[in-house]
Amino acid sequence: MTKMNKINGLWVPAHANVVNHTHLDCVLRHRDVVRFAAQAGFETFKEPFPELTVKLWRDAELLAKTGLITDRSLIARLQRRAVSAYREDCFQRGGDLTAYVAAIANQLVPLMQTVENIKLFTEHYIQDLVSDHTIGAQIRFAPHLHIFGGLSLEAVVEAVAEVTANAPIPIKLILCALRGPEGEAKAKEAREVADLCIKYSAQVGAMDLAGAEALWGGIPEWWWVEALRAREASGGQCGITLHLGEVQPATAAEIQKLKDNGVFVVGHFLHNDDDELYQECCPHSNLTLTAHPCLTSGQFRCHPVGRKLEEKQRVMLSTDGTTLIKTSMRMQMALGRRAFGWTAKDLRQLSLNAVNGGFYNEADKKNMRKQLKLAYGQK
Repeated sequence: MTKMNKINGLWVPAHANVVNHTHLDCVLRHRDVVRFAAQAGFETFKEPFPELTVKLWRDAELLAKTGLITDRSLIARLQRRAVSAYREDCFQRGGDLTAYVAAIANQLVPLMQTVENIKLFTEHYIQDLVSDHTIGAQIRFAPHLHIFGGLSLEAVVEAVAEVTANAPIPIKLILCALRGPEGEAKAKEAREVADLCIKYSAQVGAMDLAGAEALWGGIPEWWWVEALRAREASGGQCGITLHLGEVQPATAAEIQKLKDNGVFVVGHFLHNDDDELYQECCPHSNLTLTAHPCLTSGQFRCHPVGRKLEEKQRVMLSTDGTTLIKTSMRMQMALGRRAFGWTAKDLRQLSLNAVNGGFYNEADKKNMRKQLKLAYGQK
């Protein structure tokens, strides 16, 4: 892990940033995925792994069983090449929404069905955040995606919370209900997520709505009433946020509904503009999935985050995911410098927006503001 040299008790990395929008099932390390998939049996997954990955990893396993002690370096090289082949396959999938979703549902989520694995993936992601100079983060996940192996919803949340409670940076959890057709099944899911938000309100910052906005857009009532209940029953500790305007514009009425009810932050908001809402922008994710017609060129300079920041909209940078999207915070910050001429002041403002628009404790927010001041200066 990155060495955390401190100034006056505060960690001040050179490229300090705050990440408010990532999904736990989209940030698994490629090596972890290949290793656990091999243990489970590559052939047991609905979505096939690259043939080269399977062959190289199996060759390494065979050599480990039958080879000599001097073969260790060769085994390591075979494993690295296997992981590299999987990594490249992941990044190629990112340009196709169907392949992207299939990889998450049929390769990544199946590995996240035990407490041990969930804890390990969470621990490794925290290490990756620190390596990316992140000083505070929100990690979101849909608990219902991790109960296919017999875990209870509570066990899923507790597994993540146990690891994040000991993290070297402030972390808040965001629990997601997933978009879907109206009906009792979705209403039940939302009730259960709200109950979890209330029960674990000390660790959970907000209740979120994620999933296929293109199929089931807007602000569904079955989710909305439960999000409001979670906020009220938690004494305001659990806030409300949702993915909106990611693949299609939100209506003026929907935006006003959020504001009238004290919702102050939205995920993505790519297709809309607003001077009041905090917007969790994920440029590389949007570019990879061509979530807006203006992004078909694949160029970072085409993303509206540059214009929005210049207009003083409350935008921030996030990654959304790192398994299927070739990105990091430092990479996006560097591209922003080149594409938009971002200065240290601009980078600081992006992270300040993340602090102010996040669900962190006030004491943590105060410290993060100090860290950003030390990292970028204040004018």
